Amino acid sequence: MLTFDDTFSGDETLQHLLTETGKAHGLPVAGLSAFIKDMDARLAAKAAEQQQAQNAAMEEAWKQLDGEWGRDSDARQMRAVQMAGRLCRMAGIDQSVFNEMGIADHPAMYRILDAVGRILDEPALPAPPGRQEQQARGEAQRMMHDPEHPDYSAFHDCDHPRFAEVRAKYMRLMGA
Repeated sequence: MLTFDDTFSGDETLQHLLTETGKAHGLPVAGLSAFIKDMDARLAAKAAEQQQAQNAAMEEAWKQLDGEWGRDSDARQMRAVQMAGRLCRMAGIDQSVFNEMGIADHPAMYRILDAVGRILDEPALPAPPGRQEQQARGEAQRMMHDPEHPDYSAFHDCDHPRFAEVRAKYMRLMGA
């Protein structure tokens, strides 16, 4: 009988399938168990590596966006968040869809929403934000860009149990 320890990332269906396949091919239990554990560890390491590369690429994309938008970056990001809210209200869709689907985490979406806002002549910010608004947006930016921020991993991982909560917090901080 194959045994699976707590490090195995598959579910019971996969455990059963692997056990039955091993039996059908007459594979020795000890060798098959070691093979499965090794493959599971390799797959987990590869997934972590891919996630790290994706996070680095996203961070670079945000830096590029901030570099292109320069001093107007915060205002244009705020316009994008405002446009997301406006478009959702117009469509009768709850704005949480942006958070749940991970749409709001990509700089390309901010570019699109900013462009729509410019087309519709939405002001980037009608007046300079007060101290509270600046602090809130600064916190939102740290959530998005600072790996040391306690909400950073939840913000970027749609499978994280706090993903929707953190995304809602971000939208609230950005004034949406």
